[in-house]
Amino acid sequence: QSLRHVDDLFTQEYGPDSRNVPAHMPHFLDRHVIEEMQNRWPDDFKATSSHRFRDSTDMQYAFSYFYFLMNEKKGRKELDLLAQHDHDRDGYLNDNEFRTLVVQIEAGPSIEELDMLKQEILLSTEAYFGDNRPVRTKDILEHHTLAQKMQQYLEKEKKYKYELGNTDLV
Repeated sequence: QSLRHVDDLFTQEYGPDSRNVPAHMPHFLDRHVIEEMQNRWPDDFKATSSHRFRDSTDMQYAFSYFYFLMNEKKGRKELDLLAQHDHDRDGYLNDNEFRTLVVQIEAGPSIEELDMLKQEILLSTEAYFGDNRPVRTKDILEHHTLAQKMQQYLEKEKKYKYELGNTDLV
């Protein structure tokens, strides 16, 4: 019952998913992650701690911990992503910075597609001075398609790295 309760909470928070019970074995837990979980669902963890015996509304720790790790988002914004690529912090992305950004958020664009996208952004600005100038980060945010792709990329970005092992051995 407590697994269903936690699964329901996680479905509300992260969306539906097929969640399996972790194997009965020792688990290494990061106390900072535990604190973050407890801050996310304080009432549920307090209720679990208050129960003398197991209850159907308990937070099941191993289940909660592993699916929290697998589902928690980084929570970065588009400006954070642009700042990551604007190495000299001047508010512009040079060719290399721009290409690196686009390749990160879009699977396998060709050089021609990258150049066309850059030209499209430059042409949409008030003053166009040629292809060889850097792209303002402000103009990237105002480009609907690229801003949307950045948002989609960031929505999928997980806070914690994890690796799923072979479930056939469990």
